[in-house]
Amino acid sequence: MFNNFDLIPVIDLLGGQVVHAQRGEREKYKPLNSILTDSASPVSIARLLLKKTKSNTLYVADLDAIQKRLPQKNAILNIASVLIGTEFWLDGGFATFENFTHLINSGKKLPNVCPVFSSESLLSLESAIESLEIFPESILSLDKKNNTFLNDSQICDYPKFWPKRIILMNLDKVGSENGPDIEWILKMKSENPSIKIYGAGGIRNNGDVLRVLKAGASGWLCASALHLGLIDYDKNG
Repeated sequence: MFNNFDLIPVIDLLGGQVVHAQRGEREKYKPLNSILTDSASPVSIARLLLKKTKSNTLYVADLDAIQKRLPQKNAILNIASVLIGTEFWLDGGFATFENFTHLINSGKKLPNVCPVFSSESLLSLESAIESLEIFPESILSLDKKNNTFLNDSQICDYPKFWPKRIILMNLDKVGSENGPDIEWILKMKSENPSIKIYGAGGIRNNGDVLRVLKAGASGWLCASALHLGLIDYDKNG
């Protein structure tokens, strides 16, 4: 049923802790409370979620770096080095590609780390184009909040520069349990049929997973529904 769909677990790191992200209101994020585990270890939580979803991909958001604070370099490199067989999507609030290369070159070589460049963080259109050209396998996150694109870089307006994989990040839906943004998926898929589109936010149950799959999504980023035990997901079911 879900063979061509990837439910991608999310780890949100803030101040060295895994937190529960809600509606992009980062100043209100609290430490994670999960029915799946009492562990506070990012590595332990990541392993548990990867096993639960049978995913080969993990999405990690460094919320400190995204808010232009000191990046959580050690925590990130530790997770990536331990989970070496996992494709590691990293949103580190990268304004330019140099921010990513500086981080990744400061430790041992980690070929499994794939940068997520977000419209919220990219410095300019020039920086966006350059970053996506230098890292053609990277992922672009198109971010919006209050139904408005976070798009200082203007990259949301230039699909000709987009990579093969994009994330539709509706921050109002993240951790909200209000359901996924189906209309956005349908619109973007019809306009960009060759691009793999991943969504983020709002997934509540297996029914929502089926809805976004039918709408054309290749996968979905998920945390809250997993930690609340709302999804009984079998990728091969």
